[in-house]
Amino acid sequence: MGSFFIFFVIMNVVIDMSHYFINDDKVKSNKRVLGYSYNDISFSFVSDNGVFSKSEIDEGSDTLLNAYLKEGKKGKVLDVGSGVGFLGIVISKINDCEVDML
Repeated sequence: MGSFFIFFVIMNVVIDMSHYFINDDKVKSNKRVLGYSYNDISFSFVSDNGVFSKSEIDEGSDTLLNAYLKEGKKGKVLDVGSGVGFLGIVISKINDCEVDML
């Protein structure tokens, strides 16, 4: 039976302030493409205002991804709070596995 892995971030919510994890109609759209490369495999992600780390793949996610892939884990993955889908998409492609992203 395969392993089941969960990625998530716990955030504190401050009332009356706009955050990337709150749907805010006042945030203007400004889409951009983020590039990422892993072992000569290139990825592109569309990001926008209102998304965590909207301008680049954040260092924490990159570190988590590299540590996970280094372990050589295989199996189904659950990526909670997946944002632009960086972790789930890269893991799915590199490990050729099923990833559920919420």
